[in-house]
Amino acid sequence: MKILALDLGQSSIGWIIRNTNFENEEQFTKFGVINFNKGVGEEKNVEYSLAAERTKYRSARRLNQSRKYKLWNTLKKLKAKDFCPIQEQALTEWTTYNKERCLKRKYPTWDIQFEN
Repeated sequence: MKILALDLGQSSIGWIIRNTNFENEEQFTKFGVINFNKGVGEEKNVEYSLAAERTKYRSARRLNQSRKYKLWNTLKKLKAKDFCPIQEQALTEWTTYNKERCLKRKYPTWDIQFEN
């Protein structure tokens, strides 16, 4: 019977194939180590995360998305109380996205009363 053993490290994976039909050291037929880069880089003896820049951009996208959803919810509540002059159709077109039906969000530039 053959057995695959793995040793997972931070920047490497060690592996060995063991054949239990043999005895002693003959059991270990193949083995090796796969090394890969760490998740940090080094510049001027200072380590930095390789994902930091990607995370920074993702955080900015999430912040913009959160602000947009807060604005839409505020407009919906103001529209319900008749404090906002936006038309219902304009608000729906601005907030609705449906990939299957190819509906994309459109800012209501044609709603003159809301623009003013």
